[in-house]
Amino acid sequence: MNLKEIFPIKKKYIYFNSASTGPLPYSSYKKIKEMAEYSCFKGEIEFFNILKPVISELRKNIAKFFECKEEEIGFCKNTSHGILLSLLSIPFKKNDNIIVQKDSFPAIRVPTIFSGQKIKFCDFSNDAIKNLKRKIDKNTKVVIIDWVHFYKGYVIDLKEIGEFCKEKEIYFIVDGIQGAGVLPINLSKMPLDFFITGGSKWLLAPHGIGFIYVNPETFKKINKKYIGWLSLEWKNFSDFNNLPSLRKGTQIFEEGTFNSLGIFGFNESMKIFVKIGKNKIYERIKNFVLETRKILEANNFQIIPNINSQISGIISFKSKNSYEIYKKLLKNNIIVSFRNEYIRVSLHFFNDKKEILKFKEILGGEK
Repeated sequence: MNLKEIFPIKKKYIYFNSASTGPLPYSSYKKIKEMAEYSCFKGEIEFFNILKPVISELRKNIAKFFECKEEEIGFCKNTSHGILLSLLSIPFKKNDNIIVQKDSFPAIRVPTIFSGQKIKFCDFSNDAIKNLKRKIDKNTKVVIIDWVHFYKGYVIDLKEIGEFCKEKEIYFIVDGIQGAGVLPINLSKMPLDFFITGGSKWLLAPHGIGFIYVNPETFKKINKKYIGWLSLEWKNFSDFNNLPSLRKGTQIFEEGTFNSLGIFGFNESMKIFVKIGKNKIYERIKNFVLETRKILEANNFQIIPNINSQISGIISFKSKNSYEIYKKLLKNNIIVSFRNEYIRVSLHFFNDKKEILKFKEILGGEK
């Protein structure tokens, strides 16, 4: 596999920034360009003959990679869209409350704050289940978390939290954006209700496209309020007098016009993930993170997550001159992020050992 041909960004940059925005594979870029030209010079990208088959293929690729059924996958614009959709679908009562991960990304905190329900913040970074048991009460309706923390990089045990929530009949919503495409997961065997991710980070898709998974048992219980005209099973767009029936499963939440260019690009990206396989991807990322940790430890940086945490694609570090180090890395075309005084390094399968050695060289004796 020629990674520089698949990911042209590697020809100029060392890109350790997929936790922010993943670079488009060349195949995705070509497909988006092709379909944008089609739209420009030929007009309508016909839904039934051109777009719908690709929607079906993308849904199939996602279902295969994340191990669930195709009808359990619905497309959304981004993580925030999916979280709002989930909250709207839950049958809340007046005094119900939501348990929110204390240090979660604002994509979780903001929708819950404005949900109209009482919220309680809980620390999931250590002793997650113990802290959760202290926070819940008889009115707890929902627990909502980030699977992987956006800069601390720690991973929440979805099985442990999910089984507890299931036992207590509490809905469990997971923002999976910092884990999807890195950590292997079998959605059909995971005790969660909603799993949401945007595609533009680790899944290397364009902005404005992602997906929501709804557990089939959960789907039977939730409100079906988020319904639009494309939630119906149209056979053609010539007869609008007679409304067809609802589509199956989570697909009903695809309420209106699709992000067609996003669909085309996302499908090309997912083909790569399916071809390589989730376990090989994770093994490669894990090895890169371990090598990077050794470099950071040798320089005596403060590192998160701690050594005992499950490895995600994120490792962050800081020192007394973190911002200067961050600027030095950028100057040398090593792309990382600066988050809450930490330099966040996010490594993906398209990275390589030469890039990590260059990172080590540029870091030098910095403290």
